[in-house]
This record gives sequence, structure tokens and C-alpha cells, in this order.
Amino acid sequence: MELEEGYEEVEEECEYEDEELNDSQSADKSVDLNQEEQNHFMLDGKPFRLKQHSQKQSFSETHVRTTTYLEKNIHQIIKMLQHQNQIESITKFINDSIKHYLTTRYSE
Repeated sequence: MELEEGYEEVEEECEYEDEELNDSQSADKSVDLNQEEQNHFMLDGKPFRLKQHSQKQSFSETHVRTTTYLEKNIHQIIKMLQHQNQIESITKFINDSIKHYLTTRYSE
């Protein structure tokens, strides 16, 4: 099939994109190997590898902000408990309270 002047077949462009992807994938692999080599040491003639620690998710990745209103006396009690180190934080206390309520009230 003949193409009008000024048009190219799309398949040719895709081949070049695939080659670029393969080049970037091999570059990513070499970066991974370099990082692995940096974490590989010899100790008394034996290989020593550093433990890989998983990164803890940030607070904003694990929580959603919700605005609510507490009764004044409940808020005072919670603040008092927090001041006396009976609870870590109001957020944790409310989350734990809601979890407890949901599991006792709505779970099978």
C-alpha cells in the first residue's frame, strides 16, 4: 500500500522506541549492579552484605485527614490522658478506638 507524501509507517518509529527502552533498561540494570557492589564487602575472606531495610511509609501515605468535633469533656479527658503519657497521641487513640468499635460491633 502506498502512503501519501509526508507520512511514515508507525512501525518504524516503534522499533526505535523499543531500542531506546532496551538501552534504558540495561542502564537501570547496571545502576542496580553498582549499588549491589557497593553493599558487598569481604570480611575475613567471606562475603558480607548489608541488610536491606524497607523504608517506612510516611505519615501522609498511611493516613487521611478528617476533621471532626469532640464533645468538650471527652476532649479534656483525652488531653489529660496524653499529658499523663497514658496515650501516645490523640490520632493513635482515636484510630485504636475506632478499630476496636468496628471489630466488636461489625465483625463476624
